Amino acid sequence: MTQEKGEKVFAGPSYQATQTGSFTVPLSAPPGNHRMRIRSDWSTSDPSPCGFDDKSETEDYTLIVTPLNCTANPSNVIATATSTTAATISWTAAAPPPGLGYEYLVSTSPSGTPVITTGTTTGTTVNITGLLAGTTYYVFVRGVCNTTDKGYWVMATLTTGCTTIVTTPTVCPVIIDVQGNNPLTTFPFVADPTVHLECEVASVNLVANVTLREPTSYLVEQVSYPNPEPIYAFPAVGPGVQAIVSDDVWASSRTNLGFRFCFYGNSYTLLRVLVVAIPLVIIYQVLQARYLNTPFMGYTMILILVT
Repeated sequence: MTQEKGEKVFAGPSYQATQTGSFTVPLSAPPGNHRMRIRSDWSTSDPSPCGFDDKSETEDYTLIVTPLNCTANPSNVIATATSTTAATISWTAAAPPPGLGYEYLVSTSPSGTPVITTGTTTGTTVNITGLLAGTTYYVFVRGVCNTTDKGYWVMATLTTGCTTIVTTPTVCPVIIDVQGNNPLTTFPFVADPTVHLECEVASVNLVANVTLREPTSYLVEQVSYPNPEPIYAFPAVGPGVQAIVSDDVWASSRTNLGFRFCFYGNSYTLLRVLVVAIPLVIIYQVLQARYLNTPFMGYTMILILVT
């Protein structure tokens, strides 16, 4: 037998012929039979739960925790630190739910005292603030059936970290996360994963994750060319038929892409159209053969990405 933290509920003064004492049943003790062990040892004031020698004695008793009238107890109580000074407590509701909701308390001891904070709620989630960094807390939740009857406490633990939450923002398709984690395969997907450093962690390695994909199929289609050739209008340089007589004609304003476009490590959300008039001898010859010497002034349109 090993003694877990919080199991010792009474220790008497050293070397007394008669001992008298009392203790409070832990809040998390469920109804039923529990073994209570009493140990005395002449050679130490802090006897272990197990052992045998001619100067010690061990006696076991049965402690009966009677069921309460209120049986609407929560289950699956989970306590999670969300920062160095805050936490979230959640649980599964009892069925049927208690008439007056749930009572909760937070303590730095498994006995439930001292009480750091307490309260009531009709929901199944509570946010706790004002905690200390690098501290272990014990949280208790129970059902409140009516103004008289309450259920037994269900306990969970949490430890706040020594540093604040480190947010790793996503840049383009690159996601930063702790080495060993792959946010691209995590479900559900989190675009901006966070890192929570515990007190005993001196450093953390961050890794850039990126998805590189190759085409798996191709679509080949015949492009149809209208005849006669229609007149195309480019709002970037003006309505109707454009007579391009100078080089480098810029659009008067930038266009919002509506999304973030990454190009060679840079991220863009705007573009500006540049129309350049150039002699297109080869295209001109093709047009001569196709459109019977239709006059043609060649030009090309260039999209310039701007930040």
